[in-house]
Amino acid sequence: GVVLDGFPRTVAQAKTLDTALDNAGAAIDLAVNLEVERAELVARISSRVICQSCQRPYHLQLSPPKQDGVCGDCGGETVQRPDDRPEAVQNRLKVYDELTAPVLGHFEKRGNLVRVDGSPGPDEVFEELKSVAATV
Repeated sequence: GVVLDGFPRTVAQAKTLDTALDNAGAAIDLAVNLEVERAELVARISSRVICQSCQRPYHLQLSPPKQDGVCGDCGGETVQRPDDRPEAVQNRLKVYDELTAPVLGHFEKRGNLVRVDGSPGPDEVFEELKSVAATV
């Protein structure tokens, strides 16, 4: 199997993907949408930082560096990427609403959309995803 994360982002891309898969004798078995409240999404994404030197990612709540602002691997400075700042996240969500959210309707019409609550912790969400995947 294959997991596509962040693609397709538009209905046009979804339709093109369907056509390409149809031509290859394949199809998307399952489309999963992880659903999380907007405020939680902004808080989660805004808590990401990355080492400027080695690019190791950290999450300030879930997996912070041992020393604030310092990468535990290389000692480099950890910083927040500009596109992870709250105002940038809000803009990304606006673009999602306009371009990507309609893709859910495309998969819903095809009967292969499953919505999963992404609010619990990573382990619980992973277990739910495994359960959903086992039904295919």
